[in-house]
Amino acid sequence: MIACHWFSRMIVRQSSQASRHGAGSLEGVEPWPSVNRSVAVNVGGMTTTAQLHAALNAVFGFPDFYGANFPALVDCWSSLRYPDDAMSELVLDSLADSIELRVTGADSCSEDVLKTLLAAVTAVNHRAQLNGLDDVILLELASTHRDMEDPVNTARATVVIDDQQVRITTWTFDVTGDATGPHVHEYDYIVVPVTGGRFTVVDSDSATREMTQDAGSPYRGTAGTSHNVINSTGTRAVFVEIELKR
Repeated sequence: MIACHWFSRMIVRQSSQASRHGAGSLEGVEPWPSVNRSVAVNVGGMTTTAQLHAALNAVFGFPDFYGANFPALVDCWSSLRYPDDAMSELVLDSLADSIELRVTGADSCSEDVLKTLLAAVTAVNHRAQLNGLDDVILLELASTHRDMEDPVNTARATVVIDDQQVRITTWTFDVTGDATGPHVHEYDYIVVPVTGGRFTVVDSDSATREMTQDAGSPYRGTAGTSHNVINSTGTRAVFVEIELKR
């Protein structure tokens, strides 16, 4: 369990699921300011900042010319309250609103990834403070320990059949940013979309591509495929994965 730490002006809140629910009872802890939007990103297992930029781009929808570097990230995030800048598909409604960025896997990513994330949030919020505004991004870092109940930003995998021939799993992505996490497919597989939706797929070499699922239109994949599938639908998404053991 990660200890609960509070930084200046609540730039960052660190917690496991248990301490997150109990944070309100901590003496001297202020409540979060007005939150207009809440998104989630899974950084678990990330070793490079390129992977971080790809995951954040999938959630926020940065422009095509996004440079995938630290200055570009700070500029895009600094424009969240200014829709006319067209620096992000996800925007805030007013100068008084903030966005909660829930991050899981902070205990299993590289130091460079975590430092980049913290530094970018700090820089963006400092810009806002210089203009007399509240923090733009409220960052919550949560562990991915297996004893957590309902960890945030983890798509729910429900295995309904697992025998000698097939393994059938229902994947449920409750919010934008929910992800399967990096994984390698052991078997050939068939995906049957239930709701349909848009996903960002980050391959093992950090290459990123967009994928659209159409409800009821199955497709197949091959054993050895290595990727992370991130919900970018803007709402709940569900699909069924059928792994072919024979």
